Amino acid sequence: MANNDSNHLLRELKNIANAMGRTPIKSEFSQWRELKRCFGSWEKAVRAAGLDSANSPKQHYLRAEHRRESLIIFDIKADDATDEIADPTTETEQSENE
Repeated sequence: MANNDSNHLLRELKNIANAMGRTPIKSEFSQWRELKRCFGSWEKAVRAAGLDSANSPKQHYLRAEHRRESLIIFDIKADDATDEIADPTTETEQSENE
């Protein structure tokens, strides 16, 4: 792979890291195999991009925070969906019970 291609891949990796707020793991970067071919390993490519190792304590913490935030958002959406579920009794049944 040409040097321009490897530079392009590193820029893409940096852009994804910036968007995510952390270093992605290789399964989150669709072109990780190309990076591995250029740099010999995923970790070497991450270092070449100037990013923290995905295995660093900081990155583990950031991924855990992201998972917690995702669970909170999922829980809120589930609560909202539950609130929107219609009452299963029909209007006729409701008026009969009054």
